[in-house]
Amino acid sequence: MIADYIDPGFWVQDRGTKEWIDIYSLNKATASSTNGLTVRLCPMQIIKPIDTVYYTNGYYPDGIPSLQISAVPWYSGEVDAKVAYQWIAIDENGYETVIEGATDRKLSLENLTTGRYYCRLTYSNAATAGVSMKSDVVTATITECEHSGGEATCTKKAKCEICGAEYGEPLGHDYVVIKVVEPDYFNKGYSVFECTRCEDTYLGNYVPVKPIPDVEEIAVEKTTYNEVDISWKDISDVDGFNVECYVGDQWKKIDCSAEGDRAVAKLSGLSAGLKYKVRIVAYAGSVIGKYRYFYVDTVPSPVWNINTVKATDETVRISWNRNTRADGYKVEWYIDNQWSVKTVTGNNNIAAVIDGLCAGTRYKVRVSAYKGDLYSPYTYGYINTLPSKVTGITQTVTSSSFTLKWDKNESADGYTVQYYADGKWNEKSLVGNDKTTVTIGSLKGYKTYKVRIKAYKGELQSTFDDIYITTAPTKVDGLKVKSAVDSKAVVIWNADATADGYNVGYYIGGKWVEKTITDNKTAMAELDGLTPYSTYKVRVRAYKGNLYGDYSYTTVTAVLSPVTNIKVVSAKSNSITVKWGKNASADGYKVEIYKGGKWVKKTLKGSTNATVTIGGLRAGSVYKVRIASYKGANTSTFTYANVNTAK
Repeated sequence: MIADYIDPGFWVQDRGTKEWIDIYSLNKATASSTNGLTVRLCPMQIIKPIDTVYYTNGYYPDGIPSLQISAVPWYSGEVDAKVAYQWIAIDENGYETVIEGATDRKLSLENLTTGRYYCRLTYSNAATAGVSMKSDVVTATITECEHSGGEATCTKKAKCEICGAEYGEPLGHDYVVIKVVEPDYFNKGYSVFECTRCEDTYLGNYVPVKPIPDVEEIAVEKTTYNEVDISWKDISDVDGFNVECYVGDQWKKIDCSAEGDRAVAKLSGLSAGLKYKVRIVAYAGSVIGKYRYFYVDTVPSPVWNINTVKATDETVRISWNRNTRADGYKVEWYIDNQWSVKTVTGNNNIAAVIDGLCAGTRYKVRVSAYKGDLYSPYTYGYINTLPSKVTGITQTVTSSSFTLKWDKNESADGYTVQYYADGKWNEKSLVGNDKTTVTIGSLKGYKTYKVRIKAYKGELQSTFDDIYITTAPTKVDGLKVKSAVDSKAVVIWNADATADGYNVGYYIGGKWVEKTITDNKTAMAELDGLTPYSTYKVRVRAYKGNLYGDYSYTTVTAVLSPVTNIKVVSAKSNSITVKWGKNASADGYKVEIYKGGKWVKKTLKGSTNATVTIGGLRAGSVYKVRIASYKGANTSTFTYANVNTAK
């Protein structure tokens, strides 16, 4: 064995026998021949004195106390000496325990307890493999120090007079505020602190730079269709405000001023019915606050051109020009001493129906466009309801006219009656609502006319229904007496092809005796029961359904018919007996014979006394005879005959 330096307590291990040898008990001569053992040695000892007391809770300015091998292995020219360290603890019973993880030259005492410790070195190179040695055993007494002594300051702990370690805690500064500096719009605020023990100072409690206050209490004071007045709470310690309105794709600066505790500005040059963005910010020097953004709306422009679209007697529909910038419209009308309201939503809806009105009445209306809760100035106008429709119409007709009657219309000033005739509308006006009847004449018989009756109020006329009126059949013409003999008469007239028939009447015995002819071709009638030589009134009219034409009148007077059938029933030489036909209508007969150059008369009373004998005649003579019937003072025409007496 070759060794440059040997300290007592070094051991080596024989490679072959694995026996540990106290290397200090060997001398160089014997060691060189012992089992061919070749050892490269380095000094090895525990640096700290044996049985030294260490304080684990002390202050160690040079680091935590430890056990440490004093030297590192060295190497000769043969092989590097690579060494592995392992610290081992020996308990009170002598049992050894490998300290896990303790494989360095230094063994920290930080986590150890009082006991005995040593270190084993093992070479691991090929030339020295298996060679181990161990250090001496060291007893380490590890305990805690009960520190005392020393004086702590504000920043340093007290130093133990026993172990020299620092212990406890520094006193710390006892700072108090000796000055407060408030922030402004340009500098932070802060407090000055000073320690009451060591007079150390520092700046603290920094307060951020005072911000420019936000603009608050913004209000719209007045709005028109081209201006908006705004105000906000004034800020006393700023230099002013920047007010801007976004107009025409750019921010337009607006002047402002103070009025009491309010700041005010007027936004002008605006357009009606639009929304504008506005921003306001306070400033101090070159420092500005935070912009406050908001929107304002201008009032919509007024509505114009209010028109009546349609009116009835109860409603009026009005319209106006569209306002493209409005949200809708408010329509009002004055009724019953107050304004009634109707809202129209959407600016495209430019009409409204106003209802619940009275007929023939004038009302004030007004319309306003709105946008949000802003309303344009009112536009005023007037509307008029129509008079109510004419009601209660009745009609009577003749062949050439019709007469209409209706109920009085309190809502009207008068009436207009129109009828269509001869290819045009003819009109007749009645002034005054109490004029409720009219007769239209000069019409054609049995013709249908379209008629309208309108109530009017000023220039307004009521609604109406078309009335169709058919006149009665044309007045019968050509009425005349065809014959009137004895008790009968025949009247005739011109036929009316449009009629269904005729009514014929004649006045006899204090009343009208009526006859109905049920076809229009039979234009004649026979009247009986007449008294000859009495005059009778006769009337004839055409009818169609329940329509009756005007009567045509005439008179008829019957006469006795001439005597007929005169014949000689007996002829003697001095007389003859004559007979004739009876006439029931006669009061009697007048018989005359011409003899002696003159007519000799004889009167027979009674309509049945139709036989007479005339004497005083010459035999074998021819006589002229004439006979007439009579009625009262009237006599029929004579009927003549020649008669012969016997020879």
